[in-house]
Amino acid sequence: MRGPGRAEGFHGRDGCPPSGTPSAIVVDRMIPFRLGGALVLSMLLTGCGQMYWTRSDSATLERFTADHRDCLMTTGTPIQNRPGYVVITEDNFRVCMTARNWTREQWTSWEVPRGRFRSLEDFTPMPIRVDELPEQSSRAKEDVYDPLYRVPLERCIQCPVQ
Repeated sequence: MRGPGRAEGFHGRDGCPPSGTPSAIVVDRMIPFRLGGALVLSMLLTGCGQMYWTRSDSATLERFTADHRDCLMTTGTPIQNRPGYVVITEDNFRVCMTARNWTREQWTSWEVPRGRFRSLEDFTPMPIRVDELPEQSSRAKEDVYDPLYRVPLERCIQCPVQ
């Protein structure tokens, strides 16, 4: 009993491969699992990170907070009758931060290295309070100049991103 496309002598009289030979059906059933695993792995390595701002010199929370606030105030449009609020586009904000020597990085871990700070990401123009920052990582307040600091094992997946 040989079907079309089967090699001569590969299958036994009952149409099954000899014992110890992997079946083509088993291999075909494994392909979706292998592809699914590869897809999940690629998503973990590229799409699940968060964006952080950093700079090569003096990347402290105080410096970031001051530059963040200044960029919102100088490139945003003040809201009438709402002091401390502006409307700003994401592109204008990024240009301002880049002009102040900040660059963006994407990290895959919950615990990012010190000197990386969260900011506004993927937002539509709406009133934003200039003196508030998004929630920061637990290492945001650590001293970037501490010689005892040990770099964690996280992997930056897009360094730097403009």
